[in-house]
Amino acid sequence: MTGRLSNRAAERAWSLCIVLMRVLPIPAALGVATLAALLGPGPASALSRAGLEPIPGLREEVVLQGAIVNGRRLHLNRFVDQRPPEALRQAVEASWARRPAPLHGFARDGWLVLVQAVGPAFETIEIRARAAGSEGRRSLLSRPDAGDASGWLDEALPPGSRVLDRITHHDGDRRMTTLVATSAMPADALSRSMLASLGRQGFAIRPRGMPSFSGATGRVQFLARGREDLALTISEQGGERAIVMHWGRSRP
Repeated sequence: MTGRLSNRAAERAWSLCIVLMRVLPIPAALGVATLAALLGPGPASALSRAGLEPIPGLREEVVLQGAIVNGRRLHLNRFVDQRPPEALRQAVEASWARRPAPLHGFARDGWLVLVQAVGPAFETIEIRARAAGSEGRRSLLSRPDAGDASGWLDEALPPGSRVLDRITHHDGDRRMTTLVATSAMPADALSRSMLASLGRQGFAIRPRGMPSFSGATGRVQFLARGREDLALTISEQGGERAIVMHWGRSRP
């Protein structure tokens, strides 16, 4: 079943996965809690919830679970295995053989790469030799669900703002999106503009709980709309204002 692609579609899908992995380092402004939620390893039983079906006999760590990166949903696992790369490749081929889509394989930069379409997504596994056995990573790359991207956060930004990053993921029963942007607008005017825009969307300063506050280098404001919470941070960053909006909503 394994063969080279004449149209190189599988290799392009693999290359896109690599590009997205290289842009994954997250700005420090997102905070320790967001990093822990995104990068904390999870048990193998979480793989099906993350969108990647377990491969029999392969123990994996969850690195990213449904993160939205550059407009695409990415699930990413890593693994170390005692089997040599060729034996592990054969085990993966056997596991994926039940799927209707063809399985494509190639070698690139010391990696054995297998790619297969899974519905509207591409699943990729990369395997390379190590001192004792193999190591690698496995990813599933697809378009995100429209309801998860929370693209409306962009509407709160004033004209001329530049979006640097947007990451959406699930943490238990909560959906969360963090948007990072910059603006040249003065901090006071920026804060007023964004609070007015968010107010038009139904958000209001939280009447209780964590209070909003301002400091010498920035300000943090906490808003709410029904089951939704929004933390807005504006700080000085290299002559511009850095904006971080962290939005969360509990599932009904």
